[in-house]
Amino acid sequence: GTGLGLSMVYAALQDHHGTVGVDSEVGRGTRISLYLPKAEPDVVAAPVPEPVPPAARGRVLVIDDDPLLRTTARRTLERAGFEVIVAEGGVQGIELYKQHGGVILLDVAMPEMDGPETFRRLLAIDPGVRVVLTSGYAFQKDVEACIQQGARGFIEKPYAPKELVQTLLAAQGPVASPPMTGAGA
Repeated sequence: GTGLGLSMVYAALQDHHGTVGVDSEVGRGTRISLYLPKAEPDVVAAPVPEPVPPAARGRVLVIDDDPLLRTTARRTLERAGFEVIVAEGGVQGIELYKQHGGVILLDVAMPEMDGPETFRRLLAIDPGVRVVLTSGYAFQKDVEACIQQGARGFIEKPYAPKELVQTLLAAQGPVASPPMTGAGA
């Protein structure tokens, strides 16, 4: 699949000063061990909930084929005060964008329609579309091309909740208002 593979696990472990051990023997199988450093009890602090910044309002459309990542992004962004809509892929994401607008968190590697193709089609609909690309793979040539065409940024998976919120706030630009609807629109 295209979800969190061993390379993503390895990168996350390295970020936490850990490593991966692999023992493999033909006919017996493979054992993968994850090693993390032991935390000192007095060093571990209870997480302090961050207040929702007043600017963290607006709509975010998360387009990602991985259900776990969609759910995690949705929960993180909703806690930060965003209205969140999710799509399983590019085709569904384009339709939801037409209906709801918003800033888009767009996975680069998806089956059927990948992120760069989805971005090109969104640009054709709305040249001012605000898209942040995301991927678990290293920064790719396609991502660079999308940024040159107007994508607002790139965030590498796995991302920290605070980093995700800050990146999407920055992508909103100076004016972060949802599309107008109703009689006055």
